[in-house]
Amino acid sequence: MYKVYTNEVFEMRTNIVLDDSLVSQALALTGANSKKEVVNLALCKLVDSYKEKDIHRQNFIKSYFDKPIITEDFTPFNRDDIYAR
Repeated sequence: MYKVYTNEVFEMRTNIVLDDSLVSQALALTGANSKKEVVNLALCKLVDSYKEKDIHRQNFIKSYFDKPIITEDFTPFNRDDIYAR
């Protein structure tokens, strides 16, 4: 199986049930002209949010590959040290 990457955007027609109250709020807050515009905006924001989380996750993992934790640098607490805090 081959993956094909293109720059084409395909539109899908989908019927969904939306919360009228949320749609009204979204229309008012965003200034969007239609429900379709609100849904597309929401999907874009959702995708951007997940991409940003993924970038942070990758940077976090990369930082530990670049500077691994060396266990010899850590001294374990004994019971007295823990209770002294």
